[in-house]
Amino acid sequence: MLIDIGEGIIIRKCDMIFILDKQVYQSSFVYNQHDRELNDILKQTKSVVITNNGVYYSALAPQTIKKRAYGL
Repeated sequence: MLIDIGEGIIIRKCDMIFILDKQVYQSSFVYNQHDRELNDILKQTKSVVITNNGVYYSALAPQTIKKRAYGL
């Protein structure tokens, strides 16, 4: 199943590992290692989707992505 996470980004549901709120992501080890230079992008981000293929930033709320992925 394919999921639109906003801004024309479509990922496969089976590749998704995590859907994180931006605040949770910014307090994580992953953020501290890689994304300090991406603060401009994170200002417009509400959620971060981590997949087998990479990290995607979305302007959609984590709950919206979850609803699209799992039909809740």
